Amino acid sequence: MTERYYLFHILNLFDSQKDDITKNKNVAARYKTSLSSTKHKCELDEKYYEDPTKLWRSECSPQDGVIFLRKHKSASSTLKAMTEKYLFSIGVKSELPNAGPQGGCFPAKFDERCWADSKRSEPVQAMTFHFRWNMEYLPAVLNKNRRRVKIFTSIRDPLAVFRSTMNFFNREEMVNTCQFACWEEPYRSLLGKSPKNATLNEVIESMPEKFNFGLPQFFRVSNMQSFELGLSHAKMNDSKYVAEKLLKLEKQFDLVILAEYFIEGIVLLKHMLCCEYVDLFIENKNVREYEKNELTAKQMQIFKDFHQADLLMYKFFEKSLHRKIEAFGKEVSFESFVLLLILKNFEKEKQLALETFRKCETKELDCSLTRKRFRKIVF
Repeated sequence: MTERYYLFHILNLFDSQKDDITKNKNVAARYKTSLSSTKHKCELDEKYYEDPTKLWRSECSPQDGVIFLRKHKSASSTLKAMTEKYLFSIGVKSELPNAGPQGGCFPAKFDERCWADSKRSEPVQAMTFHFRWNMEYLPAVLNKNRRRVKIFTSIRDPLAVFRSTMNFFNREEMVNTCQFACWEEPYRSLLGKSPKNATLNEVIESMPEKFNFGLPQFFRVSNMQSFELGLSHAKMNDSKYVAEKLLKLEKQFDLVILAEYFIEGIVLLKHMLCCEYVDLFIENKNVREYEKNELTAKQMQIFKDFHQADLLMYKFFEKSLHRKIEAFGKEVSFESFVLLLILKNFEKEKQLALETFRKCETKELDCSLTRKRFRKIVF
């Protein structure tokens, strides 16, 4: 199968040499006006990877486990709990993190030194903790059992992640600590004061002048999701590099769930794991309400300048998800709607859900608001 990807014009973000990162005290000023207009097209070689839709067009196959890359602020607490419930149902234990929730040497890329107690199962059947993907090391370890142990992760709209990350790491009850998460950073360094009462708008306004790679936890305010997927900030000015990494990631992950398509993602996850919905169902985890200030046009442009890679990554995997949904067929829509109705009471409400779906399909009921109401509950 050959597909044509249109791979993107990239903002000239940072120096190409990683060793020079800490020397750049004000890289932001250098790239504010350096947006490239060049569009790169890339023909996907048939040899690059197997047909990525095959999994979704075929009958499901029972699995021996699953690898979940838990990323920050992308519905990952809920998906981790779902994954662990599924693993319990098949009697498989996950590899342990080596440092609380921040397992695998985070924020460094995961390598052989990052397994808990410097040892791992053979083969590795399950991982569910926070770690930073390593595109070279991990496939060499995990692909040995890929047909029986699938790999997935989740992403989220970059602005929503930016808001949620700032809210989470500035929680009042945690700001006096600096455990593995280093609370308050890099917001304190950007503002030159405690960010306790600061707004997202203030943080964004400070970034063109104050952002640099030397800030503690700098990745939280610039392309964090691409960083966690293993892309190097030092090479994000190289459009060919970014294009190659996106294609490589699509090969290495069987499924990337978008939080904004959460239910559709769960339908595909169920098929990928060849399990029942009851094996996945849990209550929502780590959901918080907080004030969301609107951004001015200037602030939105600053945000986009610092998240160009994440914005392009999101569009790339949104298209990838739609290809999987299309390959799976109309059952995604059917199952998604049924899942909305039976999420709280699987078996008890199953027949009622099926009948309700039929009435919606024949227009006997007006079900246009059902998904909107559900998404409000979920997020």
